[in-house]
Amino acid sequence: MKIPRGLIGACGAASAILFAFAACAYPGGNHFDHSARGHDFWRNALCDGARARAIGGASNEVGASFARIAMSMMAFAIGLI
Repeated sequence: MKIPRGLIGACGAASAILFAFAACAYPGGNHFDHSARGHDFWRNALCDGARARAIGGASNEVGASFARIAMSMMAFAIGLI
């Protein structure tokens, strides 16, 4: 079965957009500074955004939902290759 390349690109783009929402919703904290505010691209791992409780201790339910969907979309896109 031939998979349309547009579908792979759309899944990848959707994943990036959803993860951007997740990063914006992340309350803060990373492994270097637990009191840091927000998501830091260089100091947070992608999986930090999928945690229900941020490293800083605050709730991250909304951001975690976006991050989990984003990771699922990316896995789906990789599976299509």
